[in-house]
Amino acid sequence: MLLHSIAGIFGFVIWLVIILAIVAFLRWSGLNLHKSRYNKKLAGVCGGIGESLGIDPTIIRIIWAVITIYGGSGILAYILACLILPEGY
Repeated sequence: MLLHSIAGIFGFVIWLVIILAIVAFLRWSGLNLHKSRYNKKLAGVCGGIGESLGIDPTIIRIIWAVITIYGGSGILAYILACLILPEGY
């Protein structure tokens, strides 16, 4: 039971580090990754990523849904992205 809890916390930390690394890389490369204020369904994460990358946010939402359905970790990644990404313009 304790080992299961430690594994869950470890997985959360891994996702946090991955998202922070992606945000840092994208800012370093000149892209300003953010949450969208206008193109949002839940919190604006997919809309902001689409705006930042110049991709239709619907494509980002479909990719995120596939990751969530098949991997299950898309929900956690979305929550972390929602907490980490700044509000856009």
